[in-house]
Amino acid sequence: MEQQEIDFSDIEKFLVHHYKKCPNHKRSISLLKLDDSNEPQFLKCHICQQQYNYKSYIDIVDLLQSNQNAIFNSWPIYDDDSIYKDLSEINQQLNTLKPEDINTLFDEILSQLSQSIQIKKKQILNELEKIDQIKQQPIIFYNQISQKEKLVEIIKTQYANQSEQNKMIQEIIIQNQLNYQQNKNELIDLIKKANYYVFNINKIENMKDQVLSIINNLDIISFSKNDEIFDQPNEKLKAGDKQILEEIKIDQLEDLNKCLEYKKIEINFSKMNIDNQTANAIGDTINACRNITNLNLELEQANIREEEFLNISKGLINHQNIQCLKINLGENQIGIQGVKNIANGIEKCQNIVHLALNLQNNNINNKGTQYIARILDKNQKFSFLELQLDNNSISKEGVKQLAIALYPQSYLTTLKLYLNYNNIGKEGAKIISRAIKLIQNLTVLNLQLQGNQIQDEGVVCISKAIEQNNQMAELILCFRNNKISVQGVQSIASSMKKLQNIHYLELNLQENRIRDLGFFYLSKAIQAYKKLTTLNLCFGDNNITNQGAFYILNAIENFKNINKLELFLWKSDIDYVVAKNIASLLSNLQNLSQLELNLNENKIGFEGVKLILNELEKKIQTIQTLNLNLMENNINEFKIKSLRENFDLIIKQNNKQWNADF
Repeated sequence: MEQQEIDFSDIEKFLVHHYKKCPNHKRSISLLKLDDSNEPQFLKCHICQQQYNYKSYIDIVDLLQSNQNAIFNSWPIYDDDSIYKDLSEINQQLNTLKPEDINTLFDEILSQLSQSIQIKKKQILNELEKIDQIKQQPIIFYNQISQKEKLVEIIKTQYANQSEQNKMIQEIIIQNQLNYQQNKNELIDLIKKANYYVFNINKIENMKDQVLSIINNLDIISFSKNDEIFDQPNEKLKAGDKQILEEIKIDQLEDLNKCLEYKKIEINFSKMNIDNQTANAIGDTINACRNITNLNLELEQANIREEEFLNISKGLINHQNIQCLKINLGENQIGIQGVKNIANGIEKCQNIVHLALNLQNNNINNKGTQYIARILDKNQKFSFLELQLDNNSISKEGVKQLAIALYPQSYLTTLKLYLNYNNIGKEGAKIISRAIKLIQNLTVLNLQLQGNQIQDEGVVCISKAIEQNNQMAELILCFRNNKISVQGVQSIASSMKKLQNIHYLELNLQENRIRDLGFFYLSKAIQAYKKLTTLNLCFGDNNITNQGAFYILNAIENFKNINKLELFLWKSDIDYVVAKNIASLLSNLQNLSQLELNLNENKIGFEGVKLILNELEKKIQTIQTLNLNLMENNINEFKIKSLRENFDLIIKQNNKQWNADF
């Protein structure tokens, strides 16, 4: 039979036209079951998968659309998920190892360099080619053992002869079973070898300033951690890397001198009283660490004044190789001059791509934000940016300075902005929305605006900005205590529907005026998220009744693969019927491993508490972490005592990290 060309936009039509519906569920076939060679029918519908939870299957649409880079998470190896994670990472690495990037970088500096640059360029390109060949091997081998091309051909050509199709698929499964262990071992070996080499293009960029003195010793290949030794194209590179130690954490002043030869350094002196002498020691140590690429300073609640941090920030000035910088100065005595000192140190580190700065609960106000904005102006290469500026007397004028500095951050993929308990108002929210709208590549957004009186008008502007980033995968919005009504929530829901790649969602809308209708809109938006694995919904104190709770619970029920759930419905008007529905929901969430449930200040009563506890007892082996608050629910203390004692005993016997208040 001739192979029929399929327009991939019409794949579903193709399947409906050429294949009968599932005989058990009368649904269109959508899966190829590959975990049992004795299966009478290998083509299944999605209801079959939900019912029987096959350990090895391929989505047929994904299969027909697949290319040489496609990885199927449960085929042909179905008992080791780490293999597919490694293969996907290698695929991504292959896309970044492009010789033209090397050519471009070298062309930029050719006018300043002599013939030695040409020699070094050829050397690096040769090494890149060797690394590329090594990283290609596991992908090539995976494509070989998965027999994707043959499976595609069977699906495309054998739809008219189901018996022959089953026979051909059966042969592939049997062949995989016969060679399973050998193929698995070889694939793991190839993955380890591919992951042994890490291409570090940043070393070429740093070379621009230092090339005349270091060109003859330049190398750009580093090695990932691996217990096994493989043949490598350049033994000299490996020997050089051994001199640099990887990672250290320091929490004692007398241990500071131990970190001098490390690349990744964490200094945790939180809640320590840092005086001038200690600050000088920290600054001098940082200055002496010549190999730093990652620096984490945990100095929260350390009684640091502005002059102390001046000594610490001076240690940053000479570090051009720092790529990841985290500074936690929360709850200190940092004012305007202190922020200026911080900025003076950070802005000298021109190669930072990952910056996390925590200044919450200080006193930086609007004048301090101009120095934070200056950091962003000096470096427009950030891919990850986290600014924790909660409770700092910042108004819309301060937000405006930050927003203007955010506009040029075209490389930014992760933005975490904490402005809780400031005074930005709805005008400040509008300014933030304009900045978010211009950042086109965001995949992670965490926006915390609790207690800022942004109202519906501010929420509408932010919602419209968010919907522009349709590649968003992780979305966290905290609009607690902002006088938001149904109108604002409807805008959030409308924008959320346009973000179809979300797998991690947190919504904190507590202490607003959303009511049941608002939760109806939110439930419709949440239902559209088919990839969710983490869902945190904090909706307490919103005049919600049973009907509003039902909307939310019905939406959550769709997510069979969710593993982390937080649901806050405290201080609502819900009773036993909602508790019964929550118990039913918990029963259906088979993959749930983390749960936080807060139904404080409601009317679920003794029977409602009992229903929820009984369901949790059944899931004692699967839920690893639990935080439960069922206090103040019209329950007689005498009646609840035995329930509490029994539940505490179950927790203790199973050695669980469970906290329960009721």
